Amino acid sequence: MSGITVTVHSIPGNNFMHCHRNSVRAEFADAAQFVLQQRVRNLPSNRVFEVGWLRRIATYRRPIADPESSPERGVRKSLRVTSAQ
Repeated sequence: MSGITVTVHSIPGNNFMHCHRNSVRAEFADAAQFVLQQRVRNLPSNRVFEVGWLRRIATYRRPIADPESSPERGVRKSLRVTSAQ
């Protein structure tokens, strides 16, 4: 099974239809942390990745910015220098 499949299956109850968004994010992050720490226990050479993995998992707890409430962004001009300039 893929990592995401293992993670979703390790969430207790994994019934997301009646859950609040914050609790779903927290449960997914907890499950991902459990799965990745289990991988480190099973293969200790993965310990070199553990800090980065756990840091990444911490970002799963935060909501993604809502594009509807984000300020408009203007089109950015490329700063790349080309021979045509």
